Amino acid sequence: MTSSAPAKKASTKKAHVPTGVIATLPGFALRDGGGTRLFVELTKSVQVEEKKGANQITYVLKGAHVIHHNNTRTLETVHFNTPVTRAKLVPKGKDLWLVVNLRADVTPTGMECA
Repeated sequence: MTSSAPAKKASTKKAHVPTGVIATLPGFALRDGGGTRLFVELTKSVQVEEKKGANQITYVLKGAHVIHHNNTRTLETVHFNTPVTRAKLVPKGKDLWLVVNLRADVTPTGMECA
């Protein structure tokens, strides 16, 4: 039996391969004494700028981006005994912001990027 339907052409589209620094998720851990450790998993280190506001700190992760929308969901920590109420990754132009909402105007004691 012969088909008269035209043969499908091979796709000429190339699969999108992510480039640059990719952030996968914001993480949260309680520390002894009521402190909090927030982190973002990255494929490599980036330059970070800190912006302080009233009960909020934003970390600008230079050149980083997310490739899965699910990684931009809010990390709710309001039910834990911690100064952090929530954190969220927010794409902003060529950068990625980690926006941290706080219960009070507190100062972070340290930051590391790796």
